[in-house]
Amino acid sequence: MASRNSRGFLPQSESDLLLWSENFKMLITEAPATYGLDAAKATAYASTQDAFASAFQIARDPSTRTRPNVATKDAAKDDLIASSRNLSKIVEGTPSVTDAQKLALGLTVRKAPTPRPVPGDAPTIEVMNVSFRSVMIRLHGDEPSRRGRPVDVAGASIFSFVGDTPNDDPKAWRFETSTT
Repeated sequence: MASRNSRGFLPQSESDLLLWSENFKMLITEAPATYGLDAAKATAYASTQDAFASAFQIARDPSTRTRPNVATKDAAKDDLIASSRNLSKIVEGTPSVTDAQKLALGLTVRKAPTPRPVPGDAPTIEVMNVSFRSVMIRLHGDEPSRRGRPVDVAGASIFSFVGDTPNDDPKAWRFETSTT
């Protein structure tokens, strides 16, 4: 298909957008419920797509290419893009729509996120400096010389406890900060 830009799944060129939207319109008007849509939404999209197709053809023809016609085409294109995005969000949010159906519509199929595993060991905490009531600490994993977070670690939450022996009750600890 055509090159893509910041519009995500939508083609960059207007002629490719026209082809994409014709396919999208055809599939959702045939069986809107299959994609989590209703007939009214599919019909409204068909009207929006038809308006863009008509305005595109008028603005493309050298004999009818005028500033007002180009402005009409641009407005119809903006409406089509907004409608395409809105309907694609509904389709994306419909659990019964398969990846194959999304691909047939020309939508991007996102990979499921892979959860990060829980670190095997608790981090080591080093007290670097104590100045009055401020304590500077350094957290690190198994390799104290390695800079940065350990592999697969997103951040750390720092809690403090005042007393001779740490308490097992989480309510006795005070949250201080989170760090990445």
